[in-house]
Amino acid sequence: MRANRIVCFTVLFCSAPGIKPTSVQNLYCHTAHETTWEEAETICEGRNKVMIMPKTIEDIKLIQSTCGRGRYYWTAGRRNPGSSRSPYKYPDMSEVPSLWNTGEPNNRDGDEYCVNINGDGSLNDRSCNIVKYYPAFPVCQDTEIMQLKKSLIETMDLKKRETDRRIMQLEKTLKETVDHLIAENNKSFMKLEMSYNETKNQILKLQNFTGLTAAETCWNLQTVPSSMIECSASSTFNRSYTCNEAFSGNRDDSFYWLTLGEGVGSWIEASFKTPVFVKELRMVGSPYQPRSTAYMQNIRKVQVLTEDRYVVSVPTPVSYPYFNRITFPKLVRANTLRILVSQVINPSFCGIEQILILGCF
Repeated sequence: MRANRIVCFTVLFCSAPGIKPTSVQNLYCHTAHETTWEEAETICEGRNKVMIMPKTIEDIKLIQSTCGRGRYYWTAGRRNPGSSRSPYKYPDMSEVPSLWNTGEPNNRDGDEYCVNINGDGSLNDRSCNIVKYYPAFPVCQDTEIMQLKKSLIETMDLKKRETDRRIMQLEKTLKETVDHLIAENNKSFMKLEMSYNETKNQILKLQNFTGLTAAETCWNLQTVPSSMIECSASSTFNRSYTCNEAFSGNRDDSFYWLTLGEGVGSWIEASFKTPVFVKELRMVGSPYQPRSTAYMQNIRKVQVLTEDRYVVSVPTPVSYPYFNRITFPKLVRANTLRILVSQVINPSFCGIEQILILGCF
C-alpha cells in the first residue's frame, strides 16, 4: 500500500555514514507525486537544476538514503528513440554506467528509452511516459556548470567588494589631497593679500609724506583717447578741417584742424570727460595751406592753458611732419586744455594736424 504522505525537500549538503563522496550535489527530492520522464525534467528545470545523473553505486546509495529507499526515481539517462542500439547517455554526454538490473536494458515494450532507479538500487530501462505500475519520482541535482556559476558569482561579488573598498580609499585620498591643496592655496592667497595691503599702505604713507595724490604718483603715462575728449575751436576753415581731426589720432595729410584765416589769438581746446593729470603734450602743425602743394608750418609759438590758467609758453621749432614735444615741469590737473596761438609765420592760415595729450586718468 502506498503511504499517504507528500514529501518534497532539498538537501544542500549530502553525506551519509560509510558512503564515499559522490558526483551528485545538492539533491532536490520531489516525492509529492509520480510523474513521466518529461514532467520530471520540467520540475528540475523549474528548480534551476537537472535530473540526477548517478555515475557510481555510491551515488545511488546517497540518493536512496536522502530521498527514501524502495522507490523508483527517474534519472537523466536516455537514448535515441530512432536506434535500438544507441547507448543510454546523460545530458553531459557521458554514458549511463553498467549498474543495470539482471537482463536490462531489454526494451521489452519497444519504447523503453528512459532510465530509472529501481527500488533495489539497480538501473532499468522503461517507457518515458508510463506512470502506473511502477510510479517514478523526480530527483534533481546541481550540475558542474551551475556550481561554476555559483563560484563565479561569489568571486565576482568578492572582487566587487574589494574594488568598491579600493575606490572608497582612493576617493578619500583624493578628497584629502584636494582639501590640502585648497588649504595651501588659501594660505598663499592670504599671504599675497597681506603683501598687497602692506604695499598699498606704504604707497599711501608715501603719498601723504610727499603731498601727492594717487593720480600724481602714476609713472606710466598714457595717451588720452579721443573718446574722452570733446573739442572746440576759435574757428574752422570748413567741415573737412574741424577740431575733431586734430584729436583723432589719424596722421592722414588730408584731415587736420585749420582756422578760417585766423593767426595770432586762434585756439583749439579739449574738454575731458573725467579729470586728467597732464604731463606732456605732442603737437604737429598743419602740413600746407589748402589748394597748395607748399609744405610749411605757420605756427611758431603757442601758450598752453587749463581752465583759463596759464601753464606754459613754448616755441614750436620742429617742422612738419615731426611732433613738437612740450613737457610740463610737473603734473597739471585739468578738466580742459587750451592751445592758444601766440606767434605765426603766415597769418593767413594756421592749424594743427595732430595733438597728443599724455598723462594719468
